Amino acid sequence: MHSLGIKKQLSLFWFCALLSTLLFGRPQVNVSDYSSYDSLIILSNNNENDSIRILSYIYLASMKQEGNNFITSINRRNYLNKAKELAEKKQLLDMLAYSADKIGVLRRNNNQYDIAIMLHQFALEISQETNNKRQGSIFNNNLGVVYRRIDQYDKATEYHQRALTLAEEINDKKSQAVAINSLGNIQISIGNTEDALKLFRKSLLIEQELDNKLGTAINLNNLGNVYFNHKEFDKAIEYYKLSLEINKQIKSERGKAICYSDLGQAYKEKGEVQKALQYYLKAMSINLNQGDRGFLASTYINLGLIYLNKNELNTAESYIFMGLRISKEIGAKENIENAHEGLYNIYKLRKKYKTALLHYDTFHIYRDSILSIDLQKDIARQKISFDSERNENMVSILEKQSKIDQLELKRQKFYSWLVLSAFIIALGAVWFLAFYLWTKNKSNKILKKKNEEIDRARHNLKMLADDLFAAKQEAEKSNNIKSEFLANMSHEIRTPLNAVIGFTDLLEQKLTDNSQKEHLKLIKLSANVLLVLINDVLDLSKIEAGKTNITFKPLIIRDVFSELDLIFRKRIHDKNIRLHINFEDSVPTTINFSDLRLRQILLNLISNAIKFTESGEININIKANSTNSNNNTTNLIIEVIDTGKGIPETEQQNIFEAFYQIDDINNNQGTGLGLSITSKLVNMLNGEINLHSREGKGSKFTITFSDVEILKSDDLNVLKTGKGNKPEETQSANAMQDADFRSISGFTTKDLELNSVLVSVFNNEFKQAKESNLIENIQKFSNRLRKISVEQNNLKLVLYCDKLDELIGQFDISGIETYFGLFELEIKKIIET
Repeated sequence: MHSLGIKKQLSLFWFCALLSTLLFGRPQVNVSDYSSYDSLIILSNNNENDSIRILSYIYLASMKQEGNNFITSINRRNYLNKAKELAEKKQLLDMLAYSADKIGVLRRNNNQYDIAIMLHQFALEISQETNNKRQGSIFNNNLGVVYRRIDQYDKATEYHQRALTLAEEINDKKSQAVAINSLGNIQISIGNTEDALKLFRKSLLIEQELDNKLGTAINLNNLGNVYFNHKEFDKAIEYYKLSLEINKQIKSERGKAICYSDLGQAYKEKGEVQKALQYYLKAMSINLNQGDRGFLASTYINLGLIYLNKNELNTAESYIFMGLRISKEIGAKENIENAHEGLYNIYKLRKKYKTALLHYDTFHIYRDSILSIDLQKDIARQKISFDSERNENMVSILEKQSKIDQLELKRQKFYSWLVLSAFIIALGAVWFLAFYLWTKNKSNKILKKKNEEIDRARHNLKMLADDLFAAKQEAEKSNNIKSEFLANMSHEIRTPLNAVIGFTDLLEQKLTDNSQKEHLKLIKLSANVLLVLINDVLDLSKIEAGKTNITFKPLIIRDVFSELDLIFRKRIHDKNIRLHINFEDSVPTTINFSDLRLRQILLNLISNAIKFTESGEININIKANSTNSNNNTTNLIIEVIDTGKGIPETEQQNIFEAFYQIDDINNNQGTGLGLSITSKLVNMLNGEINLHSREGKGSKFTITFSDVEILKSDDLNVLKTGKGNKPEETQSANAMQDADFRSISGFTTKDLELNSVLVSVFNNEFKQAKESNLIENIQKFSNRLRKISVEQNNLKLVLYCDKLDELIGQFDISGIETYFGLFELEIKKIIET
């Protein structure tokens, strides 16, 4: 009894501390540090303090599952209803709303977004019942923050806009500043940096008028983020440091950590690695004590990437793994993507190619997932833009309605004047009565005409509103279809292509024959180029919106055309045509240009020329002419001339439109995107493309890039790669010790479900791999078997897959055949039993 009394006193002490925290704004304490499910039940039923009982119900509603105490959504709502009933009796509804909202913020910071939304909405319902607009503004803002965290930007915008409206109604400047700042964060999240800049400056002015240092620091940091996105790193650093100074003054540890992390990122982008490292270490020392796992994970990963740049691989690996573990626990996709990319580079430098390839595949899976989120951001941006246009149209409609009202008012005044005139005439004389009747008849005709005009105007306004609504629905439908298609196809197409590239990297380390290496080089080069093309085609919406990244760097022009000659050599030979590449003497050696985009443009044009040329030749002429007296820029001119079938004059004006294809008697197939993408990329590179073609005579595409910067030869940084290691000596499975087989054999069990799955694999993937003897099919069989081994937790099956993958990596065909025999032996045991 005495022990139970002590526990109750301790619980009461902690809840009193929590209550003072909620009511007076002291630092929050996580309830899991001082209270369990059972102790909360005791407090909610027996405690005499009504405030503590209310808090107990709220915490019960917001708890995770604890042991056998499973909390369902119905249980959560029941606890909130009990809290509300008690608060209504004791007139503590305001306290209940604030408490639910505060605990919602706690859950949001712990990434429990569903519970946070439930608590914020509950608090908002109470504020609406009590007509407390100040609370309503705060709660709407907090709901908007949660939806912004889960990338639902349209809902986030809606709640922040409601918060701003309520704050303006009661002239609450602080809530206005918070809402405006939050709207700015949404704009920067979806890429509208100019709108974000305006909103942050507006919020900053309000916070400075209120002398709110924390709000001022937040807005200064956000302004730094805008300039960071614009790649104006010096200006971003200036704002980050201003924010840091204020955070130091008000002793905001969280604010200091954010500023240190942002400064580290800015210095990293500037290439000042040592400064970046110093700021990241400062951020980590604070985050370790703050308990913000999201910031801590990001800081770990950024530190790891810094050490990777310094080639301190062990330290880099340690930090990245710590950040990856936390990121997986809280579901931070961007952190996970960055971590796997860093680990891929670490293991690649260590020449552990199989492990590197696994991290490379995982990196692309999360990259595709984030691409889907980016597409959602594009849709949110378009929707917000559409809503803005709709609001402008509504203003126009209201203005027209006002004109209609003015016509109504004029009609009423006119009618009143007629009645007054009739009264005067009636008093004056009978003669005036006749005049009055005549005037009234004429006025009625005018009024009838006015009424008809008003009815027509109303009908036109209704049709306009209906058209706007239909257009909105159609736009949302089209964007959703496009988003789903791009998100699905991106991973489905690029994953096998990444595997091709990965295996060529591995195979390159094993081959010694120069002829085979040359073939492998061609495969690798073509696959990398194809990957770039697929990325741009699948993201056509970004190209159309002008969001495609263009990266300029030193480029040796002749190297590009040498690669193209290598890529198309076999196709040229197969079609028995000739390809000539002609350089004029005026063409500079090195220019500052985008090599990827130039290759993409030329690949499209040359590929089309080969496709539509059955005989004759293809000439590629490269020319240049200087544009100034200093000879540091030039106009680069590239002509692609073929002797093919040519393009009809009626079709030439449409040839650069997306998905447009000419009726082809030879039934050549394609997407119809090549020339459209080429035209857009040429424009992005400050160039123009022209076509001259005669049907039956051939075509000539001329590209002119204006004011291309000429570089000196010493401006070009040539990356030199070391000679590859000698191929590892393969170890045949025939030479393996019997102990290896004993550790693997016998992976079948009495589990009928597992045995059934293994027989299915034997009849499909295994037979296909054995009959074709292709590495691709063998790897497919191994991957399928590994997935089963992990799902069934079968250690021997895992060891079998490890051995098989090792043999695949060594291209040991003899060893693979031996392990195939072992698998057949095990399957026969299943079939015989």
